[in-house]
Amino acid sequence: MLAVGIKDDWVRYAQADIEDQSLVLNLLDGHPLPAELKSFDQGSPEMAGEFQKLFQGIVSSSSVPDRDVYVSLGEEWIECLLLEADGRLTDEGKEGYLNWILKQRLGTLWDDTVAFFQDEGNGGNKSPQVLSCLALRGLIEVIKSAVNATGGRPRWMESSVQSIGRVVAKMDPGPSVSAVVMEPHAGGYGVQFYDRGQLRSLAELRLQSGKFRDRYVKGDSAFAKQCLSNLNHLVHGGGSEPVMDFHLFLVGEFSDKQLEILLPDDYSDSVTLVHPFSHMRTGKIKLPDTPQGSWFVHVLGLLLLELD
Repeated sequence: MLAVGIKDDWVRYAQADIEDQSLVLNLLDGHPLPAELKSFDQGSPEMAGEFQKLFQGIVSSSSVPDRDVYVSLGEEWIECLLLEADGRLTDEGKEGYLNWILKQRLGTLWDDTVAFFQDEGNGGNKSPQVLSCLALRGLIEVIKSAVNATGGRPRWMESSVQSIGRVVAKMDPGPSVSAVVMEPHAGGYGVQFYDRGQLRSLAELRLQSGKFRDRYVKGDSAFAKQCLSNLNHLVHGGGSEPVMDFHLFLVGEFSDKQLEILLPDDYSDSVTLVHPFSHMRTGKIKLPDTPQGSWFVHVLGLLLLELD
């Protein structure tokens, strides 16, 4: 399978085969997203042409022919919300209810939008939530068409929130009562908050006066506040009291200064710097050294779909 992640003005991709129920990596690469893709309207003919060139270049770079293409898109392409839904509803009834809510929110934009959903359950017996992902219909059609034009077969498309969450789920054996997934962004951090393996909140954090504070929270704000307190306790040492049932996963590439804050010696067992390909077999490539983390986590999340 060929996994392509488009996020934060970069395109990253990997090709892997499955042998003996494990992934064998044959291709791993990435480069800045062509500037033209950021200047055209989503779904326009001009964007369609640029996406076709982008995917043709990716397919041509792989020495292992592979028709199945999986795509992960960052939140600049797919908007993610966490919405409450009555657990007594059937799947069909729940989807109808969420579509109605989103239609009220989007108004006239609704007809140009594709919505897809992932049930996040009710971690800690809280209200059931659904990860609701929104993308412009034209964008989805353009990407599918671009993949088809290369001779590939578009198999799956999702938000990078889902891709990253799949990696963390594989790494968190507990799962932890509360887990925080942090990813560095320009001027801050993108964050996911999990309760016993269930996604409860999405947020953007900033470091201010030595403490992490939220710029916004989507979903369960009370749980996010509790996790934020644990996070600040962790990075400040917390004296003699360790943080119980809490784990911090660091996703992406972090600077030395960021790691100095986020990897305290006292609580090293509570923090994981995610190296996505460290335990993967390789076929035709040599894995890069990633002492400060890797931006390829969402690409690995796509590859894991074949092992589920």
